[in-house]
Amino acid sequence: MNPDGSAVVRVTNSVGFVGQPAWSPDGGRIAFDCEVETGNRDICAVNADGTGLVRLTNDPSADFDPAWSPDGARIAFAAGRYGPYAEIAVMAVDGSGVTQVRPGTWGVQPSWSPDGTRIAFSLNDGSLAISVMNADGSGLARLMPGANPAWKPVPPAP
Repeated sequence: MNPDGSAVVRVTNSVGFVGQPAWSPDGGRIAFDCEVETGNRDICAVNADGTGLVRLTNDPSADFDPAWSPDGARIAFAAGRYGPYAEIAVMAVDGSGVTQVRPGTWGVQPSWSPDGTRIAFSLNDGSLAISVMNADGSGLARLMPGANPAWKPVPPAP
């Protein structure tokens, strides 16, 4: 929709929309939590005009909280497939190459740094804490209590 609430357009109707929409950096696609099969939460993506719906993940455990990398090549998300708690995983935008970023780090709500080198997320180890790590899983640092991290955008060069 437009910022004033006008021109609302429905972009999904063939899958259950669960939430957490995330725009691709170029504004052409939206990744979101979806429920193609009842009780199975996955990541789907659709073109901004509602065409080209694709199911990116298909795992019996919940996949959710998609976040596009700044270059539009990868999507970080919370994945339940690695144990009893969600962990941060990364995949290519076509759903291939799903990789656990840092084993044993219970996390949700990933957010890429503007340069794509780090991922902030909500670490859940008994209490939520905003944490950050390098995109390869190294350099983990717990920053402060809280949830839903977001990076300050870097303005374009003049």
